[in-house]
Amino acid sequence: MRWSKKIYKLVVMCLAVSLLITSEGCAIVAAPAPQEAATTPPGATETLAPTITPTPEPRYGVQDSSEAFTSTQKILNESKNARVQKERIQRWLDYWVKFDDRPFAVDSADIHWKYIYNNAKSPSQVWVLLEVGGKNNNQLFTVPMNENGFVDYPPAVTGKTIEAGLGPLEINPNKDGTILSVKDGVPVRINLKGDVVEKLVKAQWEAVEKYPIDMEKLHNFPESVDYLKSHEDEFVEAPDPMEDFEEFRTWYLDKFIPSLGDIQKRESEWYIGGRASSDRGLFLEILSEDEINGQPLTRIPDFFYFKDGETYYPVPVITYSDNYDMNRVVTLILAGWMGNFPDRVQEQLDFLNNPGGKIISIGIIKEKNGDFFEKINILTEKLQTLPKDDWEINLIGVGSIIFH
Repeated sequence: MRWSKKIYKLVVMCLAVSLLITSEGCAIVAAPAPQEAATTPPGATETLAPTITPTPEPRYGVQDSSEAFTSTQKILNESKNARVQKERIQRWLDYWVKFDDRPFAVDSADIHWKYIYNNAKSPSQVWVLLEVGGKNNNQLFTVPMNENGFVDYPPAVTGKTIEAGLGPLEINPNKDGTILSVKDGVPVRINLKGDVVEKLVKAQWEAVEKYPIDMEKLHNFPESVDYLKSHEDEFVEAPDPMEDFEEFRTWYLDKFIPSLGDIQKRESEWYIGGRASSDRGLFLEILSEDEINGQPLTRIPDFFYFKDGETYYPVPVITYSDNYDMNRVVTLILAGWMGNFPDRVQEQLDFLNNPGGKIISIGIIKEKNGDFFEKINILTEKLQTLPKDDWEINLIGVGSIIFH
């Protein structure tokens, strides 16, 4: 059968197009056959995949205290020191809550900050604790301690229970009638007189030596009674002889005198010519070699103090030498007399703080006299009962300094 020219050309063109497509590497892909849509049998319920809600990580929240505070207390509560303590406690709360035996209920809304001050009326230091209510009945807690003090950071979480020594440290606020306080940044317990009786060391309460003598503090001398009152931790404190003379006697003989060491090796602060009693026998006068012009004070003396109620009594410890080349020590309780206690004592502190001034004499009260405070008269009599050596190397008394 013969093809017409037109049909022949059409066939050739189709063959050319076919060859061109094949040479370009193209392939013809058949469309997928239509599939029958899945149908749910009548009466059946379609099951949906469950929605997973993430469990929130538990966390303890601490509320601020609802107590009323003075303006000074508020400043301390918001200070950097308080903030650092709170951050440390929160780190440990975040650690404890991760264990099965967590110490406090997770949903507890009765966890508060508790502030402990060194002095409630005029505080300068604050210790921050946790106060936990509910089943804990307002117990106080803090973080674990080691030989360096409070542990700042908890270890990594391991296991399901809190290891011994890593749980909250409970603080008993009312042991034996004491009061919680803080001194030099260290948690302490004080008695009703304000004396420190225990301090917290390595998670244990340790008894504190009463009226210790720190030799560095013994060399400190206050610029004023007001400074002494606001910085008493910088100085050595003695027991109050007006309140408990026997306690003072023991401290003076067993602690203070030994702390002075060999008197003959101490550096002298003043040179004297002799000693004499006054006409009425009320005073023992330690006289300068130059009784008119006096002898210079060569250096600031040692110092301690005691307080009777709200009254602070400064006690300079003056080492002097005589014409026998012998050193002696006079421990002088500055009390003033004839009603001029504050001004007279301050004058003498000013003088003793500035070596170079000349001392004419030091007078020590020997007997009771109507010109003096009654408490001073009673103390004077008691001081006379302290033992004296033949040369009176150590002499203590209530008195005053006469100077230019």
